[in-house]
Amino acid sequence: MIIKHIVKLLFLSMTVIMVAFPSHQVMAKDNSLTIAMTGDIDNFDPHWNQLMSYSILIGHNVFSYLTKISPNMTIEPDLAESWEISEGGTLYTFKLKNDVKFHNGRHLTADDVVYSFNRTIKSKATFHSKLEPVKEIRSVDKYTVSIKTKSPWAPFLEDISVIAIIPKEAEKNISKKPIGSGKFRFTEWIPNDRIILEKNNSYTGTDSAKINELIIKILPDVSVALTNLQSGEVDAVYEVPAANAKRFKNKNNFIVQKPESTNSLFLIEMAINSYKPLKDLRVRQAIAMCIDKEAIKDNVYFGEGNSQWSSLPKSSWAYIEPIGPSFDIEKAKSLIKEAGYTDGLELNIELIKGVAVMENIATIWQERLSQIGVDLKINIHDVSTWLDFYVNRKYQLIANWMNVHSDPNSFYDIIIKPHINDKKSFPDKELSDLIRKGAQTVNTDNRKAIYAKIQLALVEKLAPIIVVQAQPLMAITNSSVKGWVMNSKGDIFFENIVID
Repeated sequence: MIIKHIVKLLFLSMTVIMVAFPSHQVMAKDNSLTIAMTGDIDNFDPHWNQLMSYSILIGHNVFSYLTKISPNMTIEPDLAESWEISEGGTLYTFKLKNDVKFHNGRHLTADDVVYSFNRTIKSKATFHSKLEPVKEIRSVDKYTVSIKTKSPWAPFLEDISVIAIIPKEAEKNISKKPIGSGKFRFTEWIPNDRIILEKNNSYTGTDSAKINELIIKILPDVSVALTNLQSGEVDAVYEVPAANAKRFKNKNNFIVQKPESTNSLFLIEMAINSYKPLKDLRVRQAIAMCIDKEAIKDNVYFGEGNSQWSSLPKSSWAYIEPIGPSFDIEKAKSLIKEAGYTDGLELNIELIKGVAVMENIATIWQERLSQIGVDLKINIHDVSTWLDFYVNRKYQLIANWMNVHSDPNSFYDIIIKPHINDKKSFPDKELSDLIRKGAQTVNTDNRKAIYAKIQLALVEKLAPIIVVQAQPLMAITNSSVKGWVMNSKGDIFFENIVID
């Protein structure tokens, strides 16, 4: 019954009719692209905002970085014209482009790189763990930066691709008015309505934008966003669930955009030490046995993506597939009783409002758990509240997904390390040592062996995360949008887009 109920909900969500939505009328420029975003952003500081919607739509358009990830997931120069790495692998020397200007008109120099890196480290900003291996950073001359690391660090060039370079004089207002040196400049934010970026005509990179304006229209959920797409109010919707994308296939006026592979993993995270039942491996095994992955793939993702236990996407050079618990209600029942919960137990999971995939997966899991006496309470929050719960570990279970970068360290650094460094969650020296060793090891074959151990350990411990599925990455555009390029972690390369 639960499956039929979810399919019915999905069908109803696809038939939502929006009579009128925009609260403000903003005139679009010629050759502009309007893209929908579900939920607003209240902090534009690139060193603190870790939402993927911010990174994809704003961060990588407004700001520049030393390096960047390309459409084929390789590392390319961005602000760095070139770099050299010492024989020991601990000294990086970056030559910067000398013709880059911030949006306030000032030239970008090596001092700005040093300032941005030090700000990230000293403030313990969201991405400060990416700079954990840094021993010293200094400007050699106006356009040369030298970075020493404490040891060799294999993913370093990829890690720094998330550290935006900002001008010091803009720091005071950057959370509300971002100033960078990227291909688009921030011009306006109308809360809960839209964010407007315009082409930076002073941009000197070879990847200059072809469109004049990018309008990010803020809408409450995907169903409303797709209604706006059909009515012509928006040109594109990204992060579209498979259930919603299905009805747009083979329609002449719309294009379903997908990368060749997906690095997006849907997972359940657990703050294990904050709730006694989760400390018991038998409880974690039992609730994992109730994740009906086949039903989730068929009824939430409509056959798209891959069911898996591995904490790395199949496209990763370090991927292996550990054998996880089979879906087994009867065995799960006995494990719960064996753990001493003969009268059952209650669990809470935190979700983001308007994200149907989260709610539908949680609803399937809730029904299966009820069969073993576990009452799963589903709590739904707006993005900012969910983020507060997530960052401050104020949860038992929380639904999340991670679009993994090319280097396997990205998943373990961003998702696992915060758990194993937090007494409220899952301190684990074995995992901590393996993650550090994986990053410090340069030889690829040796790294593969280390990451195989990590993948196996996470499934054996079933903590601090359980991977549910590699989920499809889909966007839908109207047929006038040409040159849409998206890589396997979901980055959109707006510089390629033209409006026909």
